[in-house]
Amino acid sequence: MKMKRIGKILVCVLITVLAFSGCTHNVEDKEISISFNEQSISGTYTGSVSKGVPHGEGRFTCKEDGRTFDYTGQWEEGKIVGKGKLTDTKYVVHFSDFDRVGEYSGDVVNGKAQGNGSFSAVNDEQVKYTYTGSWHNGLFNGQGVCKYDSEDYYVNAGNFKDGEFAPDKLEFIKSIGDYEKMRFAPTEKAAKFIKSHENFFPADKSTDITKYIDKSIKYKNLIKSPDKYGDKLVTLSDYIVAQIFEQEMWNYTCTQFLAASPSFDNYVFVYYLGELPDVYEGSRVTIQGLPISNSSFENVGGGTTLCYVVYGCKIV
Repeated sequence: MKMKRIGKILVCVLITVLAFSGCTHNVEDKEISISFNEQSISGTYTGSVSKGVPHGEGRFTCKEDGRTFDYTGQWEEGKIVGKGKLTDTKYVVHFSDFDRVGEYSGDVVNGKAQGNGSFSAVNDEQVKYTYTGSWHNGLFNGQGVCKYDSEDYYVNAGNFKDGEFAPDKLEFIKSIGDYEKMRFAPTEKAAKFIKSHENFFPADKSTDITKYIDKSIKYKNLIKSPDKYGDKLVTLSDYIVAQIFEQEMWNYTCTQFLAASPSFDNYVFVYYLGELPDVYEGSRVTIQGLPISNSSFENVGGGTTLCYVVYGCKIV
């Protein structure tokens, strides 16, 4: 009699435990609706459930109203939590001053893009762009690349912060050089120099750069053998500014100008990260900077003119 009574007690305890635990089990292609980004999405779920809702590991898919939604990962009480993988053709990225709807594919944490992923959308000018790289808390954060389906836009490759391109000095000049209409790339020596001397671009009045200048390097040397240079600065004296403009780019003020030698047979294109309040078209300047690479530009006659790109340190 005592053994039967004990057995009944154990059965009751087991039933009580199962009732409170929700009795987790697996389902396949169960039709459910979930809430995601304050939207209700209906689809099918395969994976672990508890108390009739996703709980544990599982996959939810949906194709409706032109939307594809596919999430595989962790769930808790019917909600997407923890780590997972998501493909969503109507994913919303909440930038600081606007929202953008596009296609996301990659890692998520608690339903927000975090880890590595790709996002494609169109900007206000209806130009498509794709960002591929690191994410944190639903925004571009870390190393990534943003490319546009138009040659009128720069390729942004490097560091991003809270959805905005935030390049260091090397990433800045590399992204400038990826522009379709005037391509160039820093030599290997130049890239190493920039990383080691970021404070030279530009160099303030108190920064002594004279010991890094090699006065023996002439324009003809740079044009002939560009890969040999980039570990020393150069001085180009008495150059005439042919064109100049200043603009805000990626949290920098960048002054760009085309300058010609006094005989107008040599041309340099200078990128200077700062203002040049006393330099205008027609000004004569001495350029102290880092040789980056050769390039070319379309001249007024419709032809192409060879030039050399210099990262400006001091313009006097």
